[in-house]
Amino acid sequence: MLHALWSVLGFLILIIILVGFHEFGHFYAARKLGFKVLKFSIGFGKPLFTRTGKDGCQYILGAIPLGGFVAMLDEREGNVPEDQKHLTFNAQPIWKRFIVVAAGPFANALLAFILLFGLYLYGIPGLSTQIAKPALGTPFAQAQLQKGDKILSVDGRSVTSYQELIVTLIDKLGDGKADLIIQRGTTELQKTLDIGNPLVLAGDTNLEELLGLHPDLPNYIPIIGEIGVDSPAFKAGLKRDDHVMAINHQKVDDFREISTLLQKNGDKTALFSIIRDNQALDLNIDPIKNEKNSWIIGVGLSMKGIDEKAFERAIAEIRITERFSIAGSAQKAFWQTADYGMLVFKMIARMFKGEVKISAMSGPLSIADIAGQALVSSLVSFISLIAIFSINIGAMNLIPIPVLDGGRLVGFVIEGISKAFKIKLSEKLGTLTLQLGAVIMFAFMGMVIFYDLFKYILKIYS
Repeated sequence: MLHALWSVLGFLILIIILVGFHEFGHFYAARKLGFKVLKFSIGFGKPLFTRTGKDGCQYILGAIPLGGFVAMLDEREGNVPEDQKHLTFNAQPIWKRFIVVAAGPFANALLAFILLFGLYLYGIPGLSTQIAKPALGTPFAQAQLQKGDKILSVDGRSVTSYQELIVTLIDKLGDGKADLIIQRGTTELQKTLDIGNPLVLAGDTNLEELLGLHPDLPNYIPIIGEIGVDSPAFKAGLKRDDHVMAINHQKVDDFREISTLLQKNGDKTALFSIIRDNQALDLNIDPIKNEKNSWIIGVGLSMKGIDEKAFERAIAEIRITERFSIAGSAQKAFWQTADYGMLVFKMIARMFKGEVKISAMSGPLSIADIAGQALVSSLVSFISLIAIFSINIGAMNLIPIPVLDGGRLVGFVIEGISKAFKIKLSEKLGTLTLQLGAVIMFAFMGMVIFYDLFKYILKIYS
């Protein structure tokens, strides 16, 4: 219950800030360029709060916090007094309208830059790119990476934190390969990471498990803890405190390798070699798939497999704080904003190629869950989340679909070309295009929300 309250609070704060800045970008540009603004609204539906300014503009907080709008005086929306026609949206030159529409996504990018700049000045805590021993058979193991290797760059892009490494791998593995520069001791080496095919992202994709990538922390000794009732492990006779030594004759040093080897094994019977009360035993276990489409046997890690003091020492060794000078913070914030924005466009392009599934998108429930966790975690985590989502909203709005800012900007370009060459555009075609764009957007959002709700229901019943 408490987590749900934090999720709702985090979601509301996140959306109000992101939508507020986006719409304020439109609002500010419109006012500065001489447009008459009638309404500034955060949220849709029944107004929860309304205030009318001295200039006659209504400021509204709507009941449904999933967007917002800025309404401007426009002859296409109704009759306009003769003395105010010069203030209408449609009467303004194309360049002014272009700036007003582009100001929304620009405001999101500016917000992200300011927040990231402040965070890098203050210092962002994280983990270094030093990795643990890759699980057998995974791409990182096949690339001959070892425990203690520190990844310096991916396809020429420098990475300084573990989180940045994950995001960069998602970006660079679009063609299935990436060149790594690593540091092993005092020597720099080049390695090629090859996953065989372009990386496909879905709602159940666990990139770290897929690649065999983990921060350089002590192994979780594979000692069995909780065992699910009627699970494959329970039916096969696996017991609490059993020590897994090997699966299908492949040595297991870390509890996480159990999952990796099960995915490799698939639907076949897996041979578990264990130690129980100092005696060696072999058990045949038939894995099943869970709600995330992963092969499991229904076991958890025993606390006996965790050396808490060793973990504390290891975390202290790889914990970092990314802190830069004013110039360094500005440079880091600028390039991170630009890189994350470009990544959004790349993900959309990969979606059309089938390499990013709809289920990988985050809907309102997933966003609320993430926001709640970040809010509880720390202020730095929540501010970082605001920055990342601000980049996402700004970039998504630049997609050239008629109902989005990007579609309107393309429309202005077409209008400018048609005027230059004296080509008359069909108003009926423009209306039809707008309606088609709305259908596409509503269908897309509907699918995202459906998958989001589906994942949430599975999570409840799993």
